[in-house]
Amino acid sequence: DTKKPILAAAGVRGIIRILSPASMSCIRNFIGHGNAINELKFHPKDPNILLSVSRDHALRVWNLKTEANIVIFGGVEGHRDEVLSADFDMSGEKIVSCGMDHSLKVWNFNTENIKEAVKASYQTNPNGSKITFATVNCHFPEFSTRDIHRNYVDCCRWFGDFIISKSCENSVICWKPGNLDANRNEKSTIEDESTIIQKLDAKDCD
Repeated sequence: DTKKPILAAAGVRGIIRILSPASMSCIRNFIGHGNAINELKFHPKDPNILLSVSRDHALRVWNLKTEANIVIFGGVEGHRDEVLSADFDMSGEKIVSCGMDHSLKVWNFNTENIKEAVKASYQTNPNGSKITFATVNCHFPEFSTRDIHRNYVDCCRWFGDFIISKSCENSVICWKPGNLDANRNEKSTIEDESTIIQKLDAKDCD
């Protein structure tokens, strides 16, 4: 609301702290993860939306304005070990995540259920106080693969329709879920095929 920049920081305690560089103070704390937080990412179009990934095997999406935990990604078909990295695509509709279980997963942040939850997360009582908010649990990614890397994956980023990911095996790989002709919004199946575009050797990238 102040239009001033903010910073988000987190770490081994599993607490997200929202910092104001203007006032040199911590203005909010978010507690929800059950273990250390490995990465934070702001939504590319809505600066009130923050994504966090954790050693507790889950991804969470928060509304910084109302302190609501909008979505938890994980569970049945989620990561089986700690999540190390995640990224929104430029439209803010897809999330890619990776972790210690060697897998890369693509989650849909644009379902009707989640869009309604994001809208509801902004609602407050007439006196401005927070309302009770039912967090959405998403157990099933749109796409999942363990075929890109042979070891744990510690970084992933969207590059247009492609994904760039890095493991501890001295290589950075640019790849695409499905085949080259597939539309990125087409429904993919779990453990679907993937296409490697380019593999770049990178010495000492452990």
